Amino acid sequence: MMDTNTAPAQPAQLRQQLMEEWVKPAVQACFDRYPELGSAILMVAQYWDDEALDAVHNFFVFSVLKTPDLQAAFWAEENDPDVDPVNLPGLPAPWELLEIVWQRDWQQSEQLCWDDNGIAIPAFAAYCREDAHQAMSISEAYAPYAVIRRGKQNQLEVEIIGKMQRPWLEEEVLDQSTQGEDWPEIFLRQNNWVNRLLESETAYVAR
Repeated sequence: MMDTNTAPAQPAQLRQQLMEEWVKPAVQACFDRYPELGSAILMVAQYWDDEALDAVHNFFVFSVLKTPDLQAAFWAEENDPDVDPVNLPGLPAPWELLEIVWQRDWQQSEQLCWDDNGIAIPAFAAYCREDAHQAMSISEAYAPYAVIRRGKQNQLEVEIIGKMQRPWLEEEVLDQSTQGEDWPEIFLRQNNWVNRLLESETAYVAR
């Protein structure tokens, strides 16, 4: 396992590490619980919300189909979050499957987790849409990154479908890592304008 606390940041390596050590085990846990499931799509979005200055979030669409029907999933998310008859006929609500994914972090705190405010930023920020915010729907804010399918003998097969939408973010991490700057420092520096904005708002409220 790569030590992300000491090694120079390499976004491709961070993505691979998260895919192997967090994404695939999380999907496998859902597949093991519900043998009817045949695939899942990992989606990513970058925006700050109530708990963070900056974060890269994940979202999964599970399906009995070979490839999840995203349009059906988005319709269900916006109209009836408890039912997705196209992707999950006769199965629990989509949000219940997501709980299985997220509970793994609570139960396995020593293992690598998807840290919205940490490793996920340099790993996936370049694949996220520009100008997303927390008031957007899943279909607006999130971009698909990978399809994970149940293969032969229950082995997972991964197809990367994401397109790099903001390559300058990846180039920034690579450029700075060659100078010995680790990724937490890079993103804290990039987000200094957010810190200054929050400080100015706090000062205004205090007056």
